[in-house]
This record gives sequence, C-alpha cells and structure tokens, in this order.
Amino acid sequence: MAWAHIVEGNHREAARCADEAIALAPEMGLAYLCRAQARLELGEFAGADADLRAAKERKGVASAGYRYWRAVLLDREGKTDEAIAETDVGLTEASDWGDLHAARGTYLWKKGDLVGAEGAFARALDLDPFDASVHALRGGVLSQAGKVTEGLAEYDEEIRLEPDRAEAQMGRGSCLEKLGRADDALAAYDKAVALAPEDANAHSYRANLLYHLGRFEEAAKAYERVLSKRPDDNDVRLIHAKCLYEASKLDEALGEIEVVLTKEPGKKNAVRLRGMCFYFMERWAEAERDLGATITPDEKDATAWFMLGASAFRVGDRASIEAFRKAEELYPAGPDRDRARAAREEAERKLGG
Repeated sequence: MAWAHIVEGNHREAARCADEAIALAPEMGLAYLCRAQARLELGEFAGADADLRAAKERKGVASAGYRYWRAVLLDREGKTDEAIAETDVGLTEASDWGDLHAARGTYLWKKGDLVGAEGAFARALDLDPFDASVHALRGGVLSQAGKVTEGLAEYDEEIRLEPDRAEAQMGRGSCLEKLGRADDALAAYDKAVALAPEDANAHSYRANLLYHLGRFEEAAKAYERVLSKRPDDNDVRLIHAKCLYEASKLDEALGEIEVVLTKEPGKKNAVRLRGMCFYFMERWAEAERDLGATITPDEKDATAWFMLGASAFRVGDRASIEAFRKAEELYPAGPDRDRARAAREEAERKLGG
C-alpha cells in the first residue's frame, strides 16, 4: 500500500503506511526504502538519510538501489558532485542499472558536462530503449549542445512511446523554434496546451513564441493564462503589459504595470514602459518624468531618447534639445535620424539653443 501512495504522490500517507510496515517487520529493508522516498519528497532529508542507511543494513534492498536513492538525496541537498560519485560507485556494482546511468546523466547535465550527460543518457537507452523520460532528457541535452536535429528526434521518439506527454511537445516545440520552424513549433505548443491546459509552462512556451512572432494580442491572451497559474510572477506580468502596449491597449498595459510597480517599486523596465505608454497617450509631463528616470547618459536606445525629447519639448523643457541630439547621434543614417535632427532644430528655435 505504501508504494501505491508513492505512485499517487501522496507521500505523507506513504510514510504512514511504511511506519506500520516497519513496526510489523523491522527486518525488511524495502519498508525503510519506501519511507525514505516519501521523506525525500516531503523535504525531510535527515529522516530520509537515516532510513536509507537502515534499508542498506536490512534484507531485500540491492546495493545499487541504495546508491541510486542516496544520490537523489545528495542532489536534493545541493551536493551534486557527491551524487555523481555515488552513482559511479553504484555502477561499479551494477553497470546494467539504467536508472543509475540516467541519474548520473542528470547530475552531469546540472554541472554543465553536456558530453558526459549525453553519454550517460545514451547508455541508459541502450539498456532500455523504451524509457520515454530518458529520451526526453537526452533530447534536452542534445538541443542545449547545439545538436538540435538529434534532440528533435529524441523528443519525437518520446512522443511515439507516450503520445500524451505535454512536456514532450514543449521540448519538440523548442527544438523546432531553434530550427526556424515557427509554425511547427506553435503547433507543438498548441498540442502541449491541449494535453495539459493547467500547465503554466505549456502556456508560457506558446506565449513567448507568439510574442517573438509579433502576434501581440494572441500573446497577451496566452500570458493571461500563465498569470492565472502564476499570479505573483512579476516578469510574466510585465511582458504581458508589453504585449498590451504593442497591441495599443495602453490603459490595460498601464494597469498591469502598476501591479508590477506595487510589488517592485522603481523597477526600471516597468517605469520605462509606463513612460512609453504615457508618450502615446500624450500625457507629456508623466512621460518625461518616467522616461527621464530610466535614461542614463550612456543610454543606447535612440527611440527612448527621441520619446524623452518629444515629451520634454511638449512641456517646454529645454532638456528636449539634448535628448533629440542624443537620438540623432544614435540613429543610423536615414529617416529616423533626419526626424531627430528636424526635431532638435525646432526645439532650438522655439526654446532657445
């Protein structure tokens, strides 16, 4: 019964059932191992460590199995190097234990050893080619290593083995994005959302791609779904505000920006975006205030300088002259630079050079 609760994710109940099993048969190591797993998931690391040691000393627990769970514990405690060493020891005892190879690959990946991680995942798949989770891991490390086509093939195999995995569609979509196949990537993210409508990550992948494609209204709606799952994520709320701004929904954008600034007063990119909203709403004094608060002398954004100059000019501030001059310097030769020059010259005439 305890193992069933582990599978269901009911770790508190699993620990309780393991307690009962240990009381009835204290010599059986599997009950300690089960309780160790439950305690790991509950964040009770000291208790998990004690149970693992007890399991090792009793009947029914293979040494490699102990090594595997000991490595999991060490990694959860932030001791990834020690976790790798533990898997190495386990593999000297049972080189055909695929879970140990997969765990070793995961820890190597975490340490940035992409070559070692890919090799470990490949070995795990040699032992069990039908493990969809390991295909996903290998796909991720290959994609990160720049072997995107090979990574895509791993995600395709994961989907073939387990068609209902939303994470596989996210990984597949990410690879397709890197290959420049935006429409196919979006289709993959749509499938991920359909498979896991409550998964914020699925909506986030889809929203990010829509944003980068310039489909701002659709992206805004997708980010709303992310925020329904992560209402306290200020970074997502700010990019949602940016989508609304790009879609010319300025009042809605301002509302989102104010939420961000309530939580993080003075957040520079939020204040800058608020100033840009005020600019297009022709609220010149507020635009000058916010843009001026975020633009430093070494600012390289020519458009920000131009907006500041235009806002300052409308309220009769001679600072507009220098702002237009900066925009003129930063814009490449062409219509934008000509427009900045003309604005500067007009400001000099009307406000004094």
